[in-house]
Amino acid sequence: MSCNDGAVIKDWVLAGKGIAYKSWFDVAKEVHQGKLIVLFSDQLADKIPLQLLYLQTDYPNHKIRTPSIF
Repeated sequence: MSCNDGAVIKDWVLAGKGIAYKSWFDVAKEVHQGKLIVLFSDQLADKIPLQLLYLQTDYPNHKIRTPSIF
């Protein structure tokens, strides 16, 4: 199967539909819970930095709070 949606791929793997190459960030919880196991642990991907963006105020302006419709 092929899919460009990481959440769908994760659901397939959790349902026992195959194996997937996913980031540790995405599957760590399920691995710790015993729902998934790590295969090919000698071939893990390089670590990449995680970048977050957040607002420094509790009250963003209206333009930021309102989603755009394309």
